[in-house]
Amino acid sequence: MREFVNSNPAIDIDELDSKFHKNLLIWAIFNGRYKSVESLLRLGADPNFTAFDGTTPLIYASRFLTSEYKADSRYIAILLKFGADPNKVTKDSVSGLKTNALDVAAITSIEYVKYLIEKGKADPFVKVNNISPVEQAVIQDQLEIVDYLISSSNVSLHIPSGTYGGGRTVYDILVKKYYPSDSDLYTLQQRILQLQTTVPN
Repeated sequence: MREFVNSNPAIDIDELDSKFHKNLLIWAIFNGRYKSVESLLRLGADPNFTAFDGTTPLIYASRFLTSEYKADSRYIAILLKFGADPNKVTKDSVSGLKTNALDVAAITSIEYVKYLIEKGKADPFVKVNNISPVEQAVIQDQLEIVDYLISSSNVSLHIPSGTYGGGRTVYDILVKKYYPSDSDLYTLQQRILQLQTTVPN
């Protein structure tokens, strides 16, 4: 790939494919080709390229799971190294819905959330479509992520729900979640609720 690009200086490395309108960098991440991702970035691929549906390489990396359904933060790491913006909010040109990397990571992997916040300085309070990362995590039962956001970034659950509205808070959503009393999720739910009992002034 390096040889081909270097021997064709006029080539557009971010050119879109004609069917799905994605570039090579996004496809390399989607298919779990780390060496290709690294090579493309070194050859000048845009780490902040935005497809028509609002996805970026970092957004793809923040939802990527291996064939064993495991996280692999190497993709996020290399994209950040080459200048990917972890706070970039994009919009789907068809649906009008917005998204960003942390919004996606909050329903995918605590490893990704930690990396984006601690290494990428992603904003844990940013709201996308009026929904915060902590609300995304609560709704998707990612309570480890909820616990992390509360303990590491002082995120509060006593904020209006962007999903339900009507005066409900993210805390209210978690209260109504049912988990078997002998499950780890139940133990974590009760711990979080206890920590967030008091509404901040």
